[in-house]
Amino acid sequence: MATRIVGPPMPVWTGISYTRVAEGLYQAIAVRHQGPEWVRAFSRWSLLVEFELLDDGARVCAFYNMGNDPKGPVPARRGNYFAAWTLANGDLPRKGERMTPDVFLEGQVYTVNVKDCRRNAKEQEKADAEIYSVVSEIVSVGRFPILNHSIRNQESSNHPIMQSTNQVQASACDSANMELAVSKFASAGRR
Repeated sequence: MATRIVGPPMPVWTGISYTRVAEGLYQAIAVRHQGPEWVRAFSRWSLLVEFELLDDGARVCAFYNMGNDPKGPVPARRGNYFAAWTLANGDLPRKGERMTPDVFLEGQVYTVNVKDCRRNAKEQEKADAEIYSVVSEIVSVGRFPILNHSIRNQESSNHPIMQSTNQVQASACDSANMELAVSKFASAGRR
């Protein structure tokens, strides 16, 4: 016999859950991207790149501001996306080249700086329970031939782009975690 619920229905959270890890430098691989998408709440284009940390498998996102032209995203030459894309690509884009975020998913091992996102959209301090981690900077990128087959946009518990923190730059990686990176990369492709 079915249990009957008495009273009004209770709300159920179905939104995004972002991870919180200790701030610091981590080795990571990019496992998916989302966007660019127009984010009405911020009146701008935004792109999410999700990284899996190699030491514990936690997933942390980088958010990139792609401009506020409603006609389409525009990567600024001095912007964070341009710098991160150039590092992931290993070279500057050629004139007219599409700067697809797929370049992040080519098996590179990144050294990323992870920080807490402590301010909300109104630039006010968040309550401790609302703070989550973001990739604030790509410090270096390593390319390893064994990893050069791509992972393409894996499923994740983080779906829509809701917050844009927009802090990424980058440059070359530590091979000490190579064995770990290979196993993480291989297992990430099976999820």
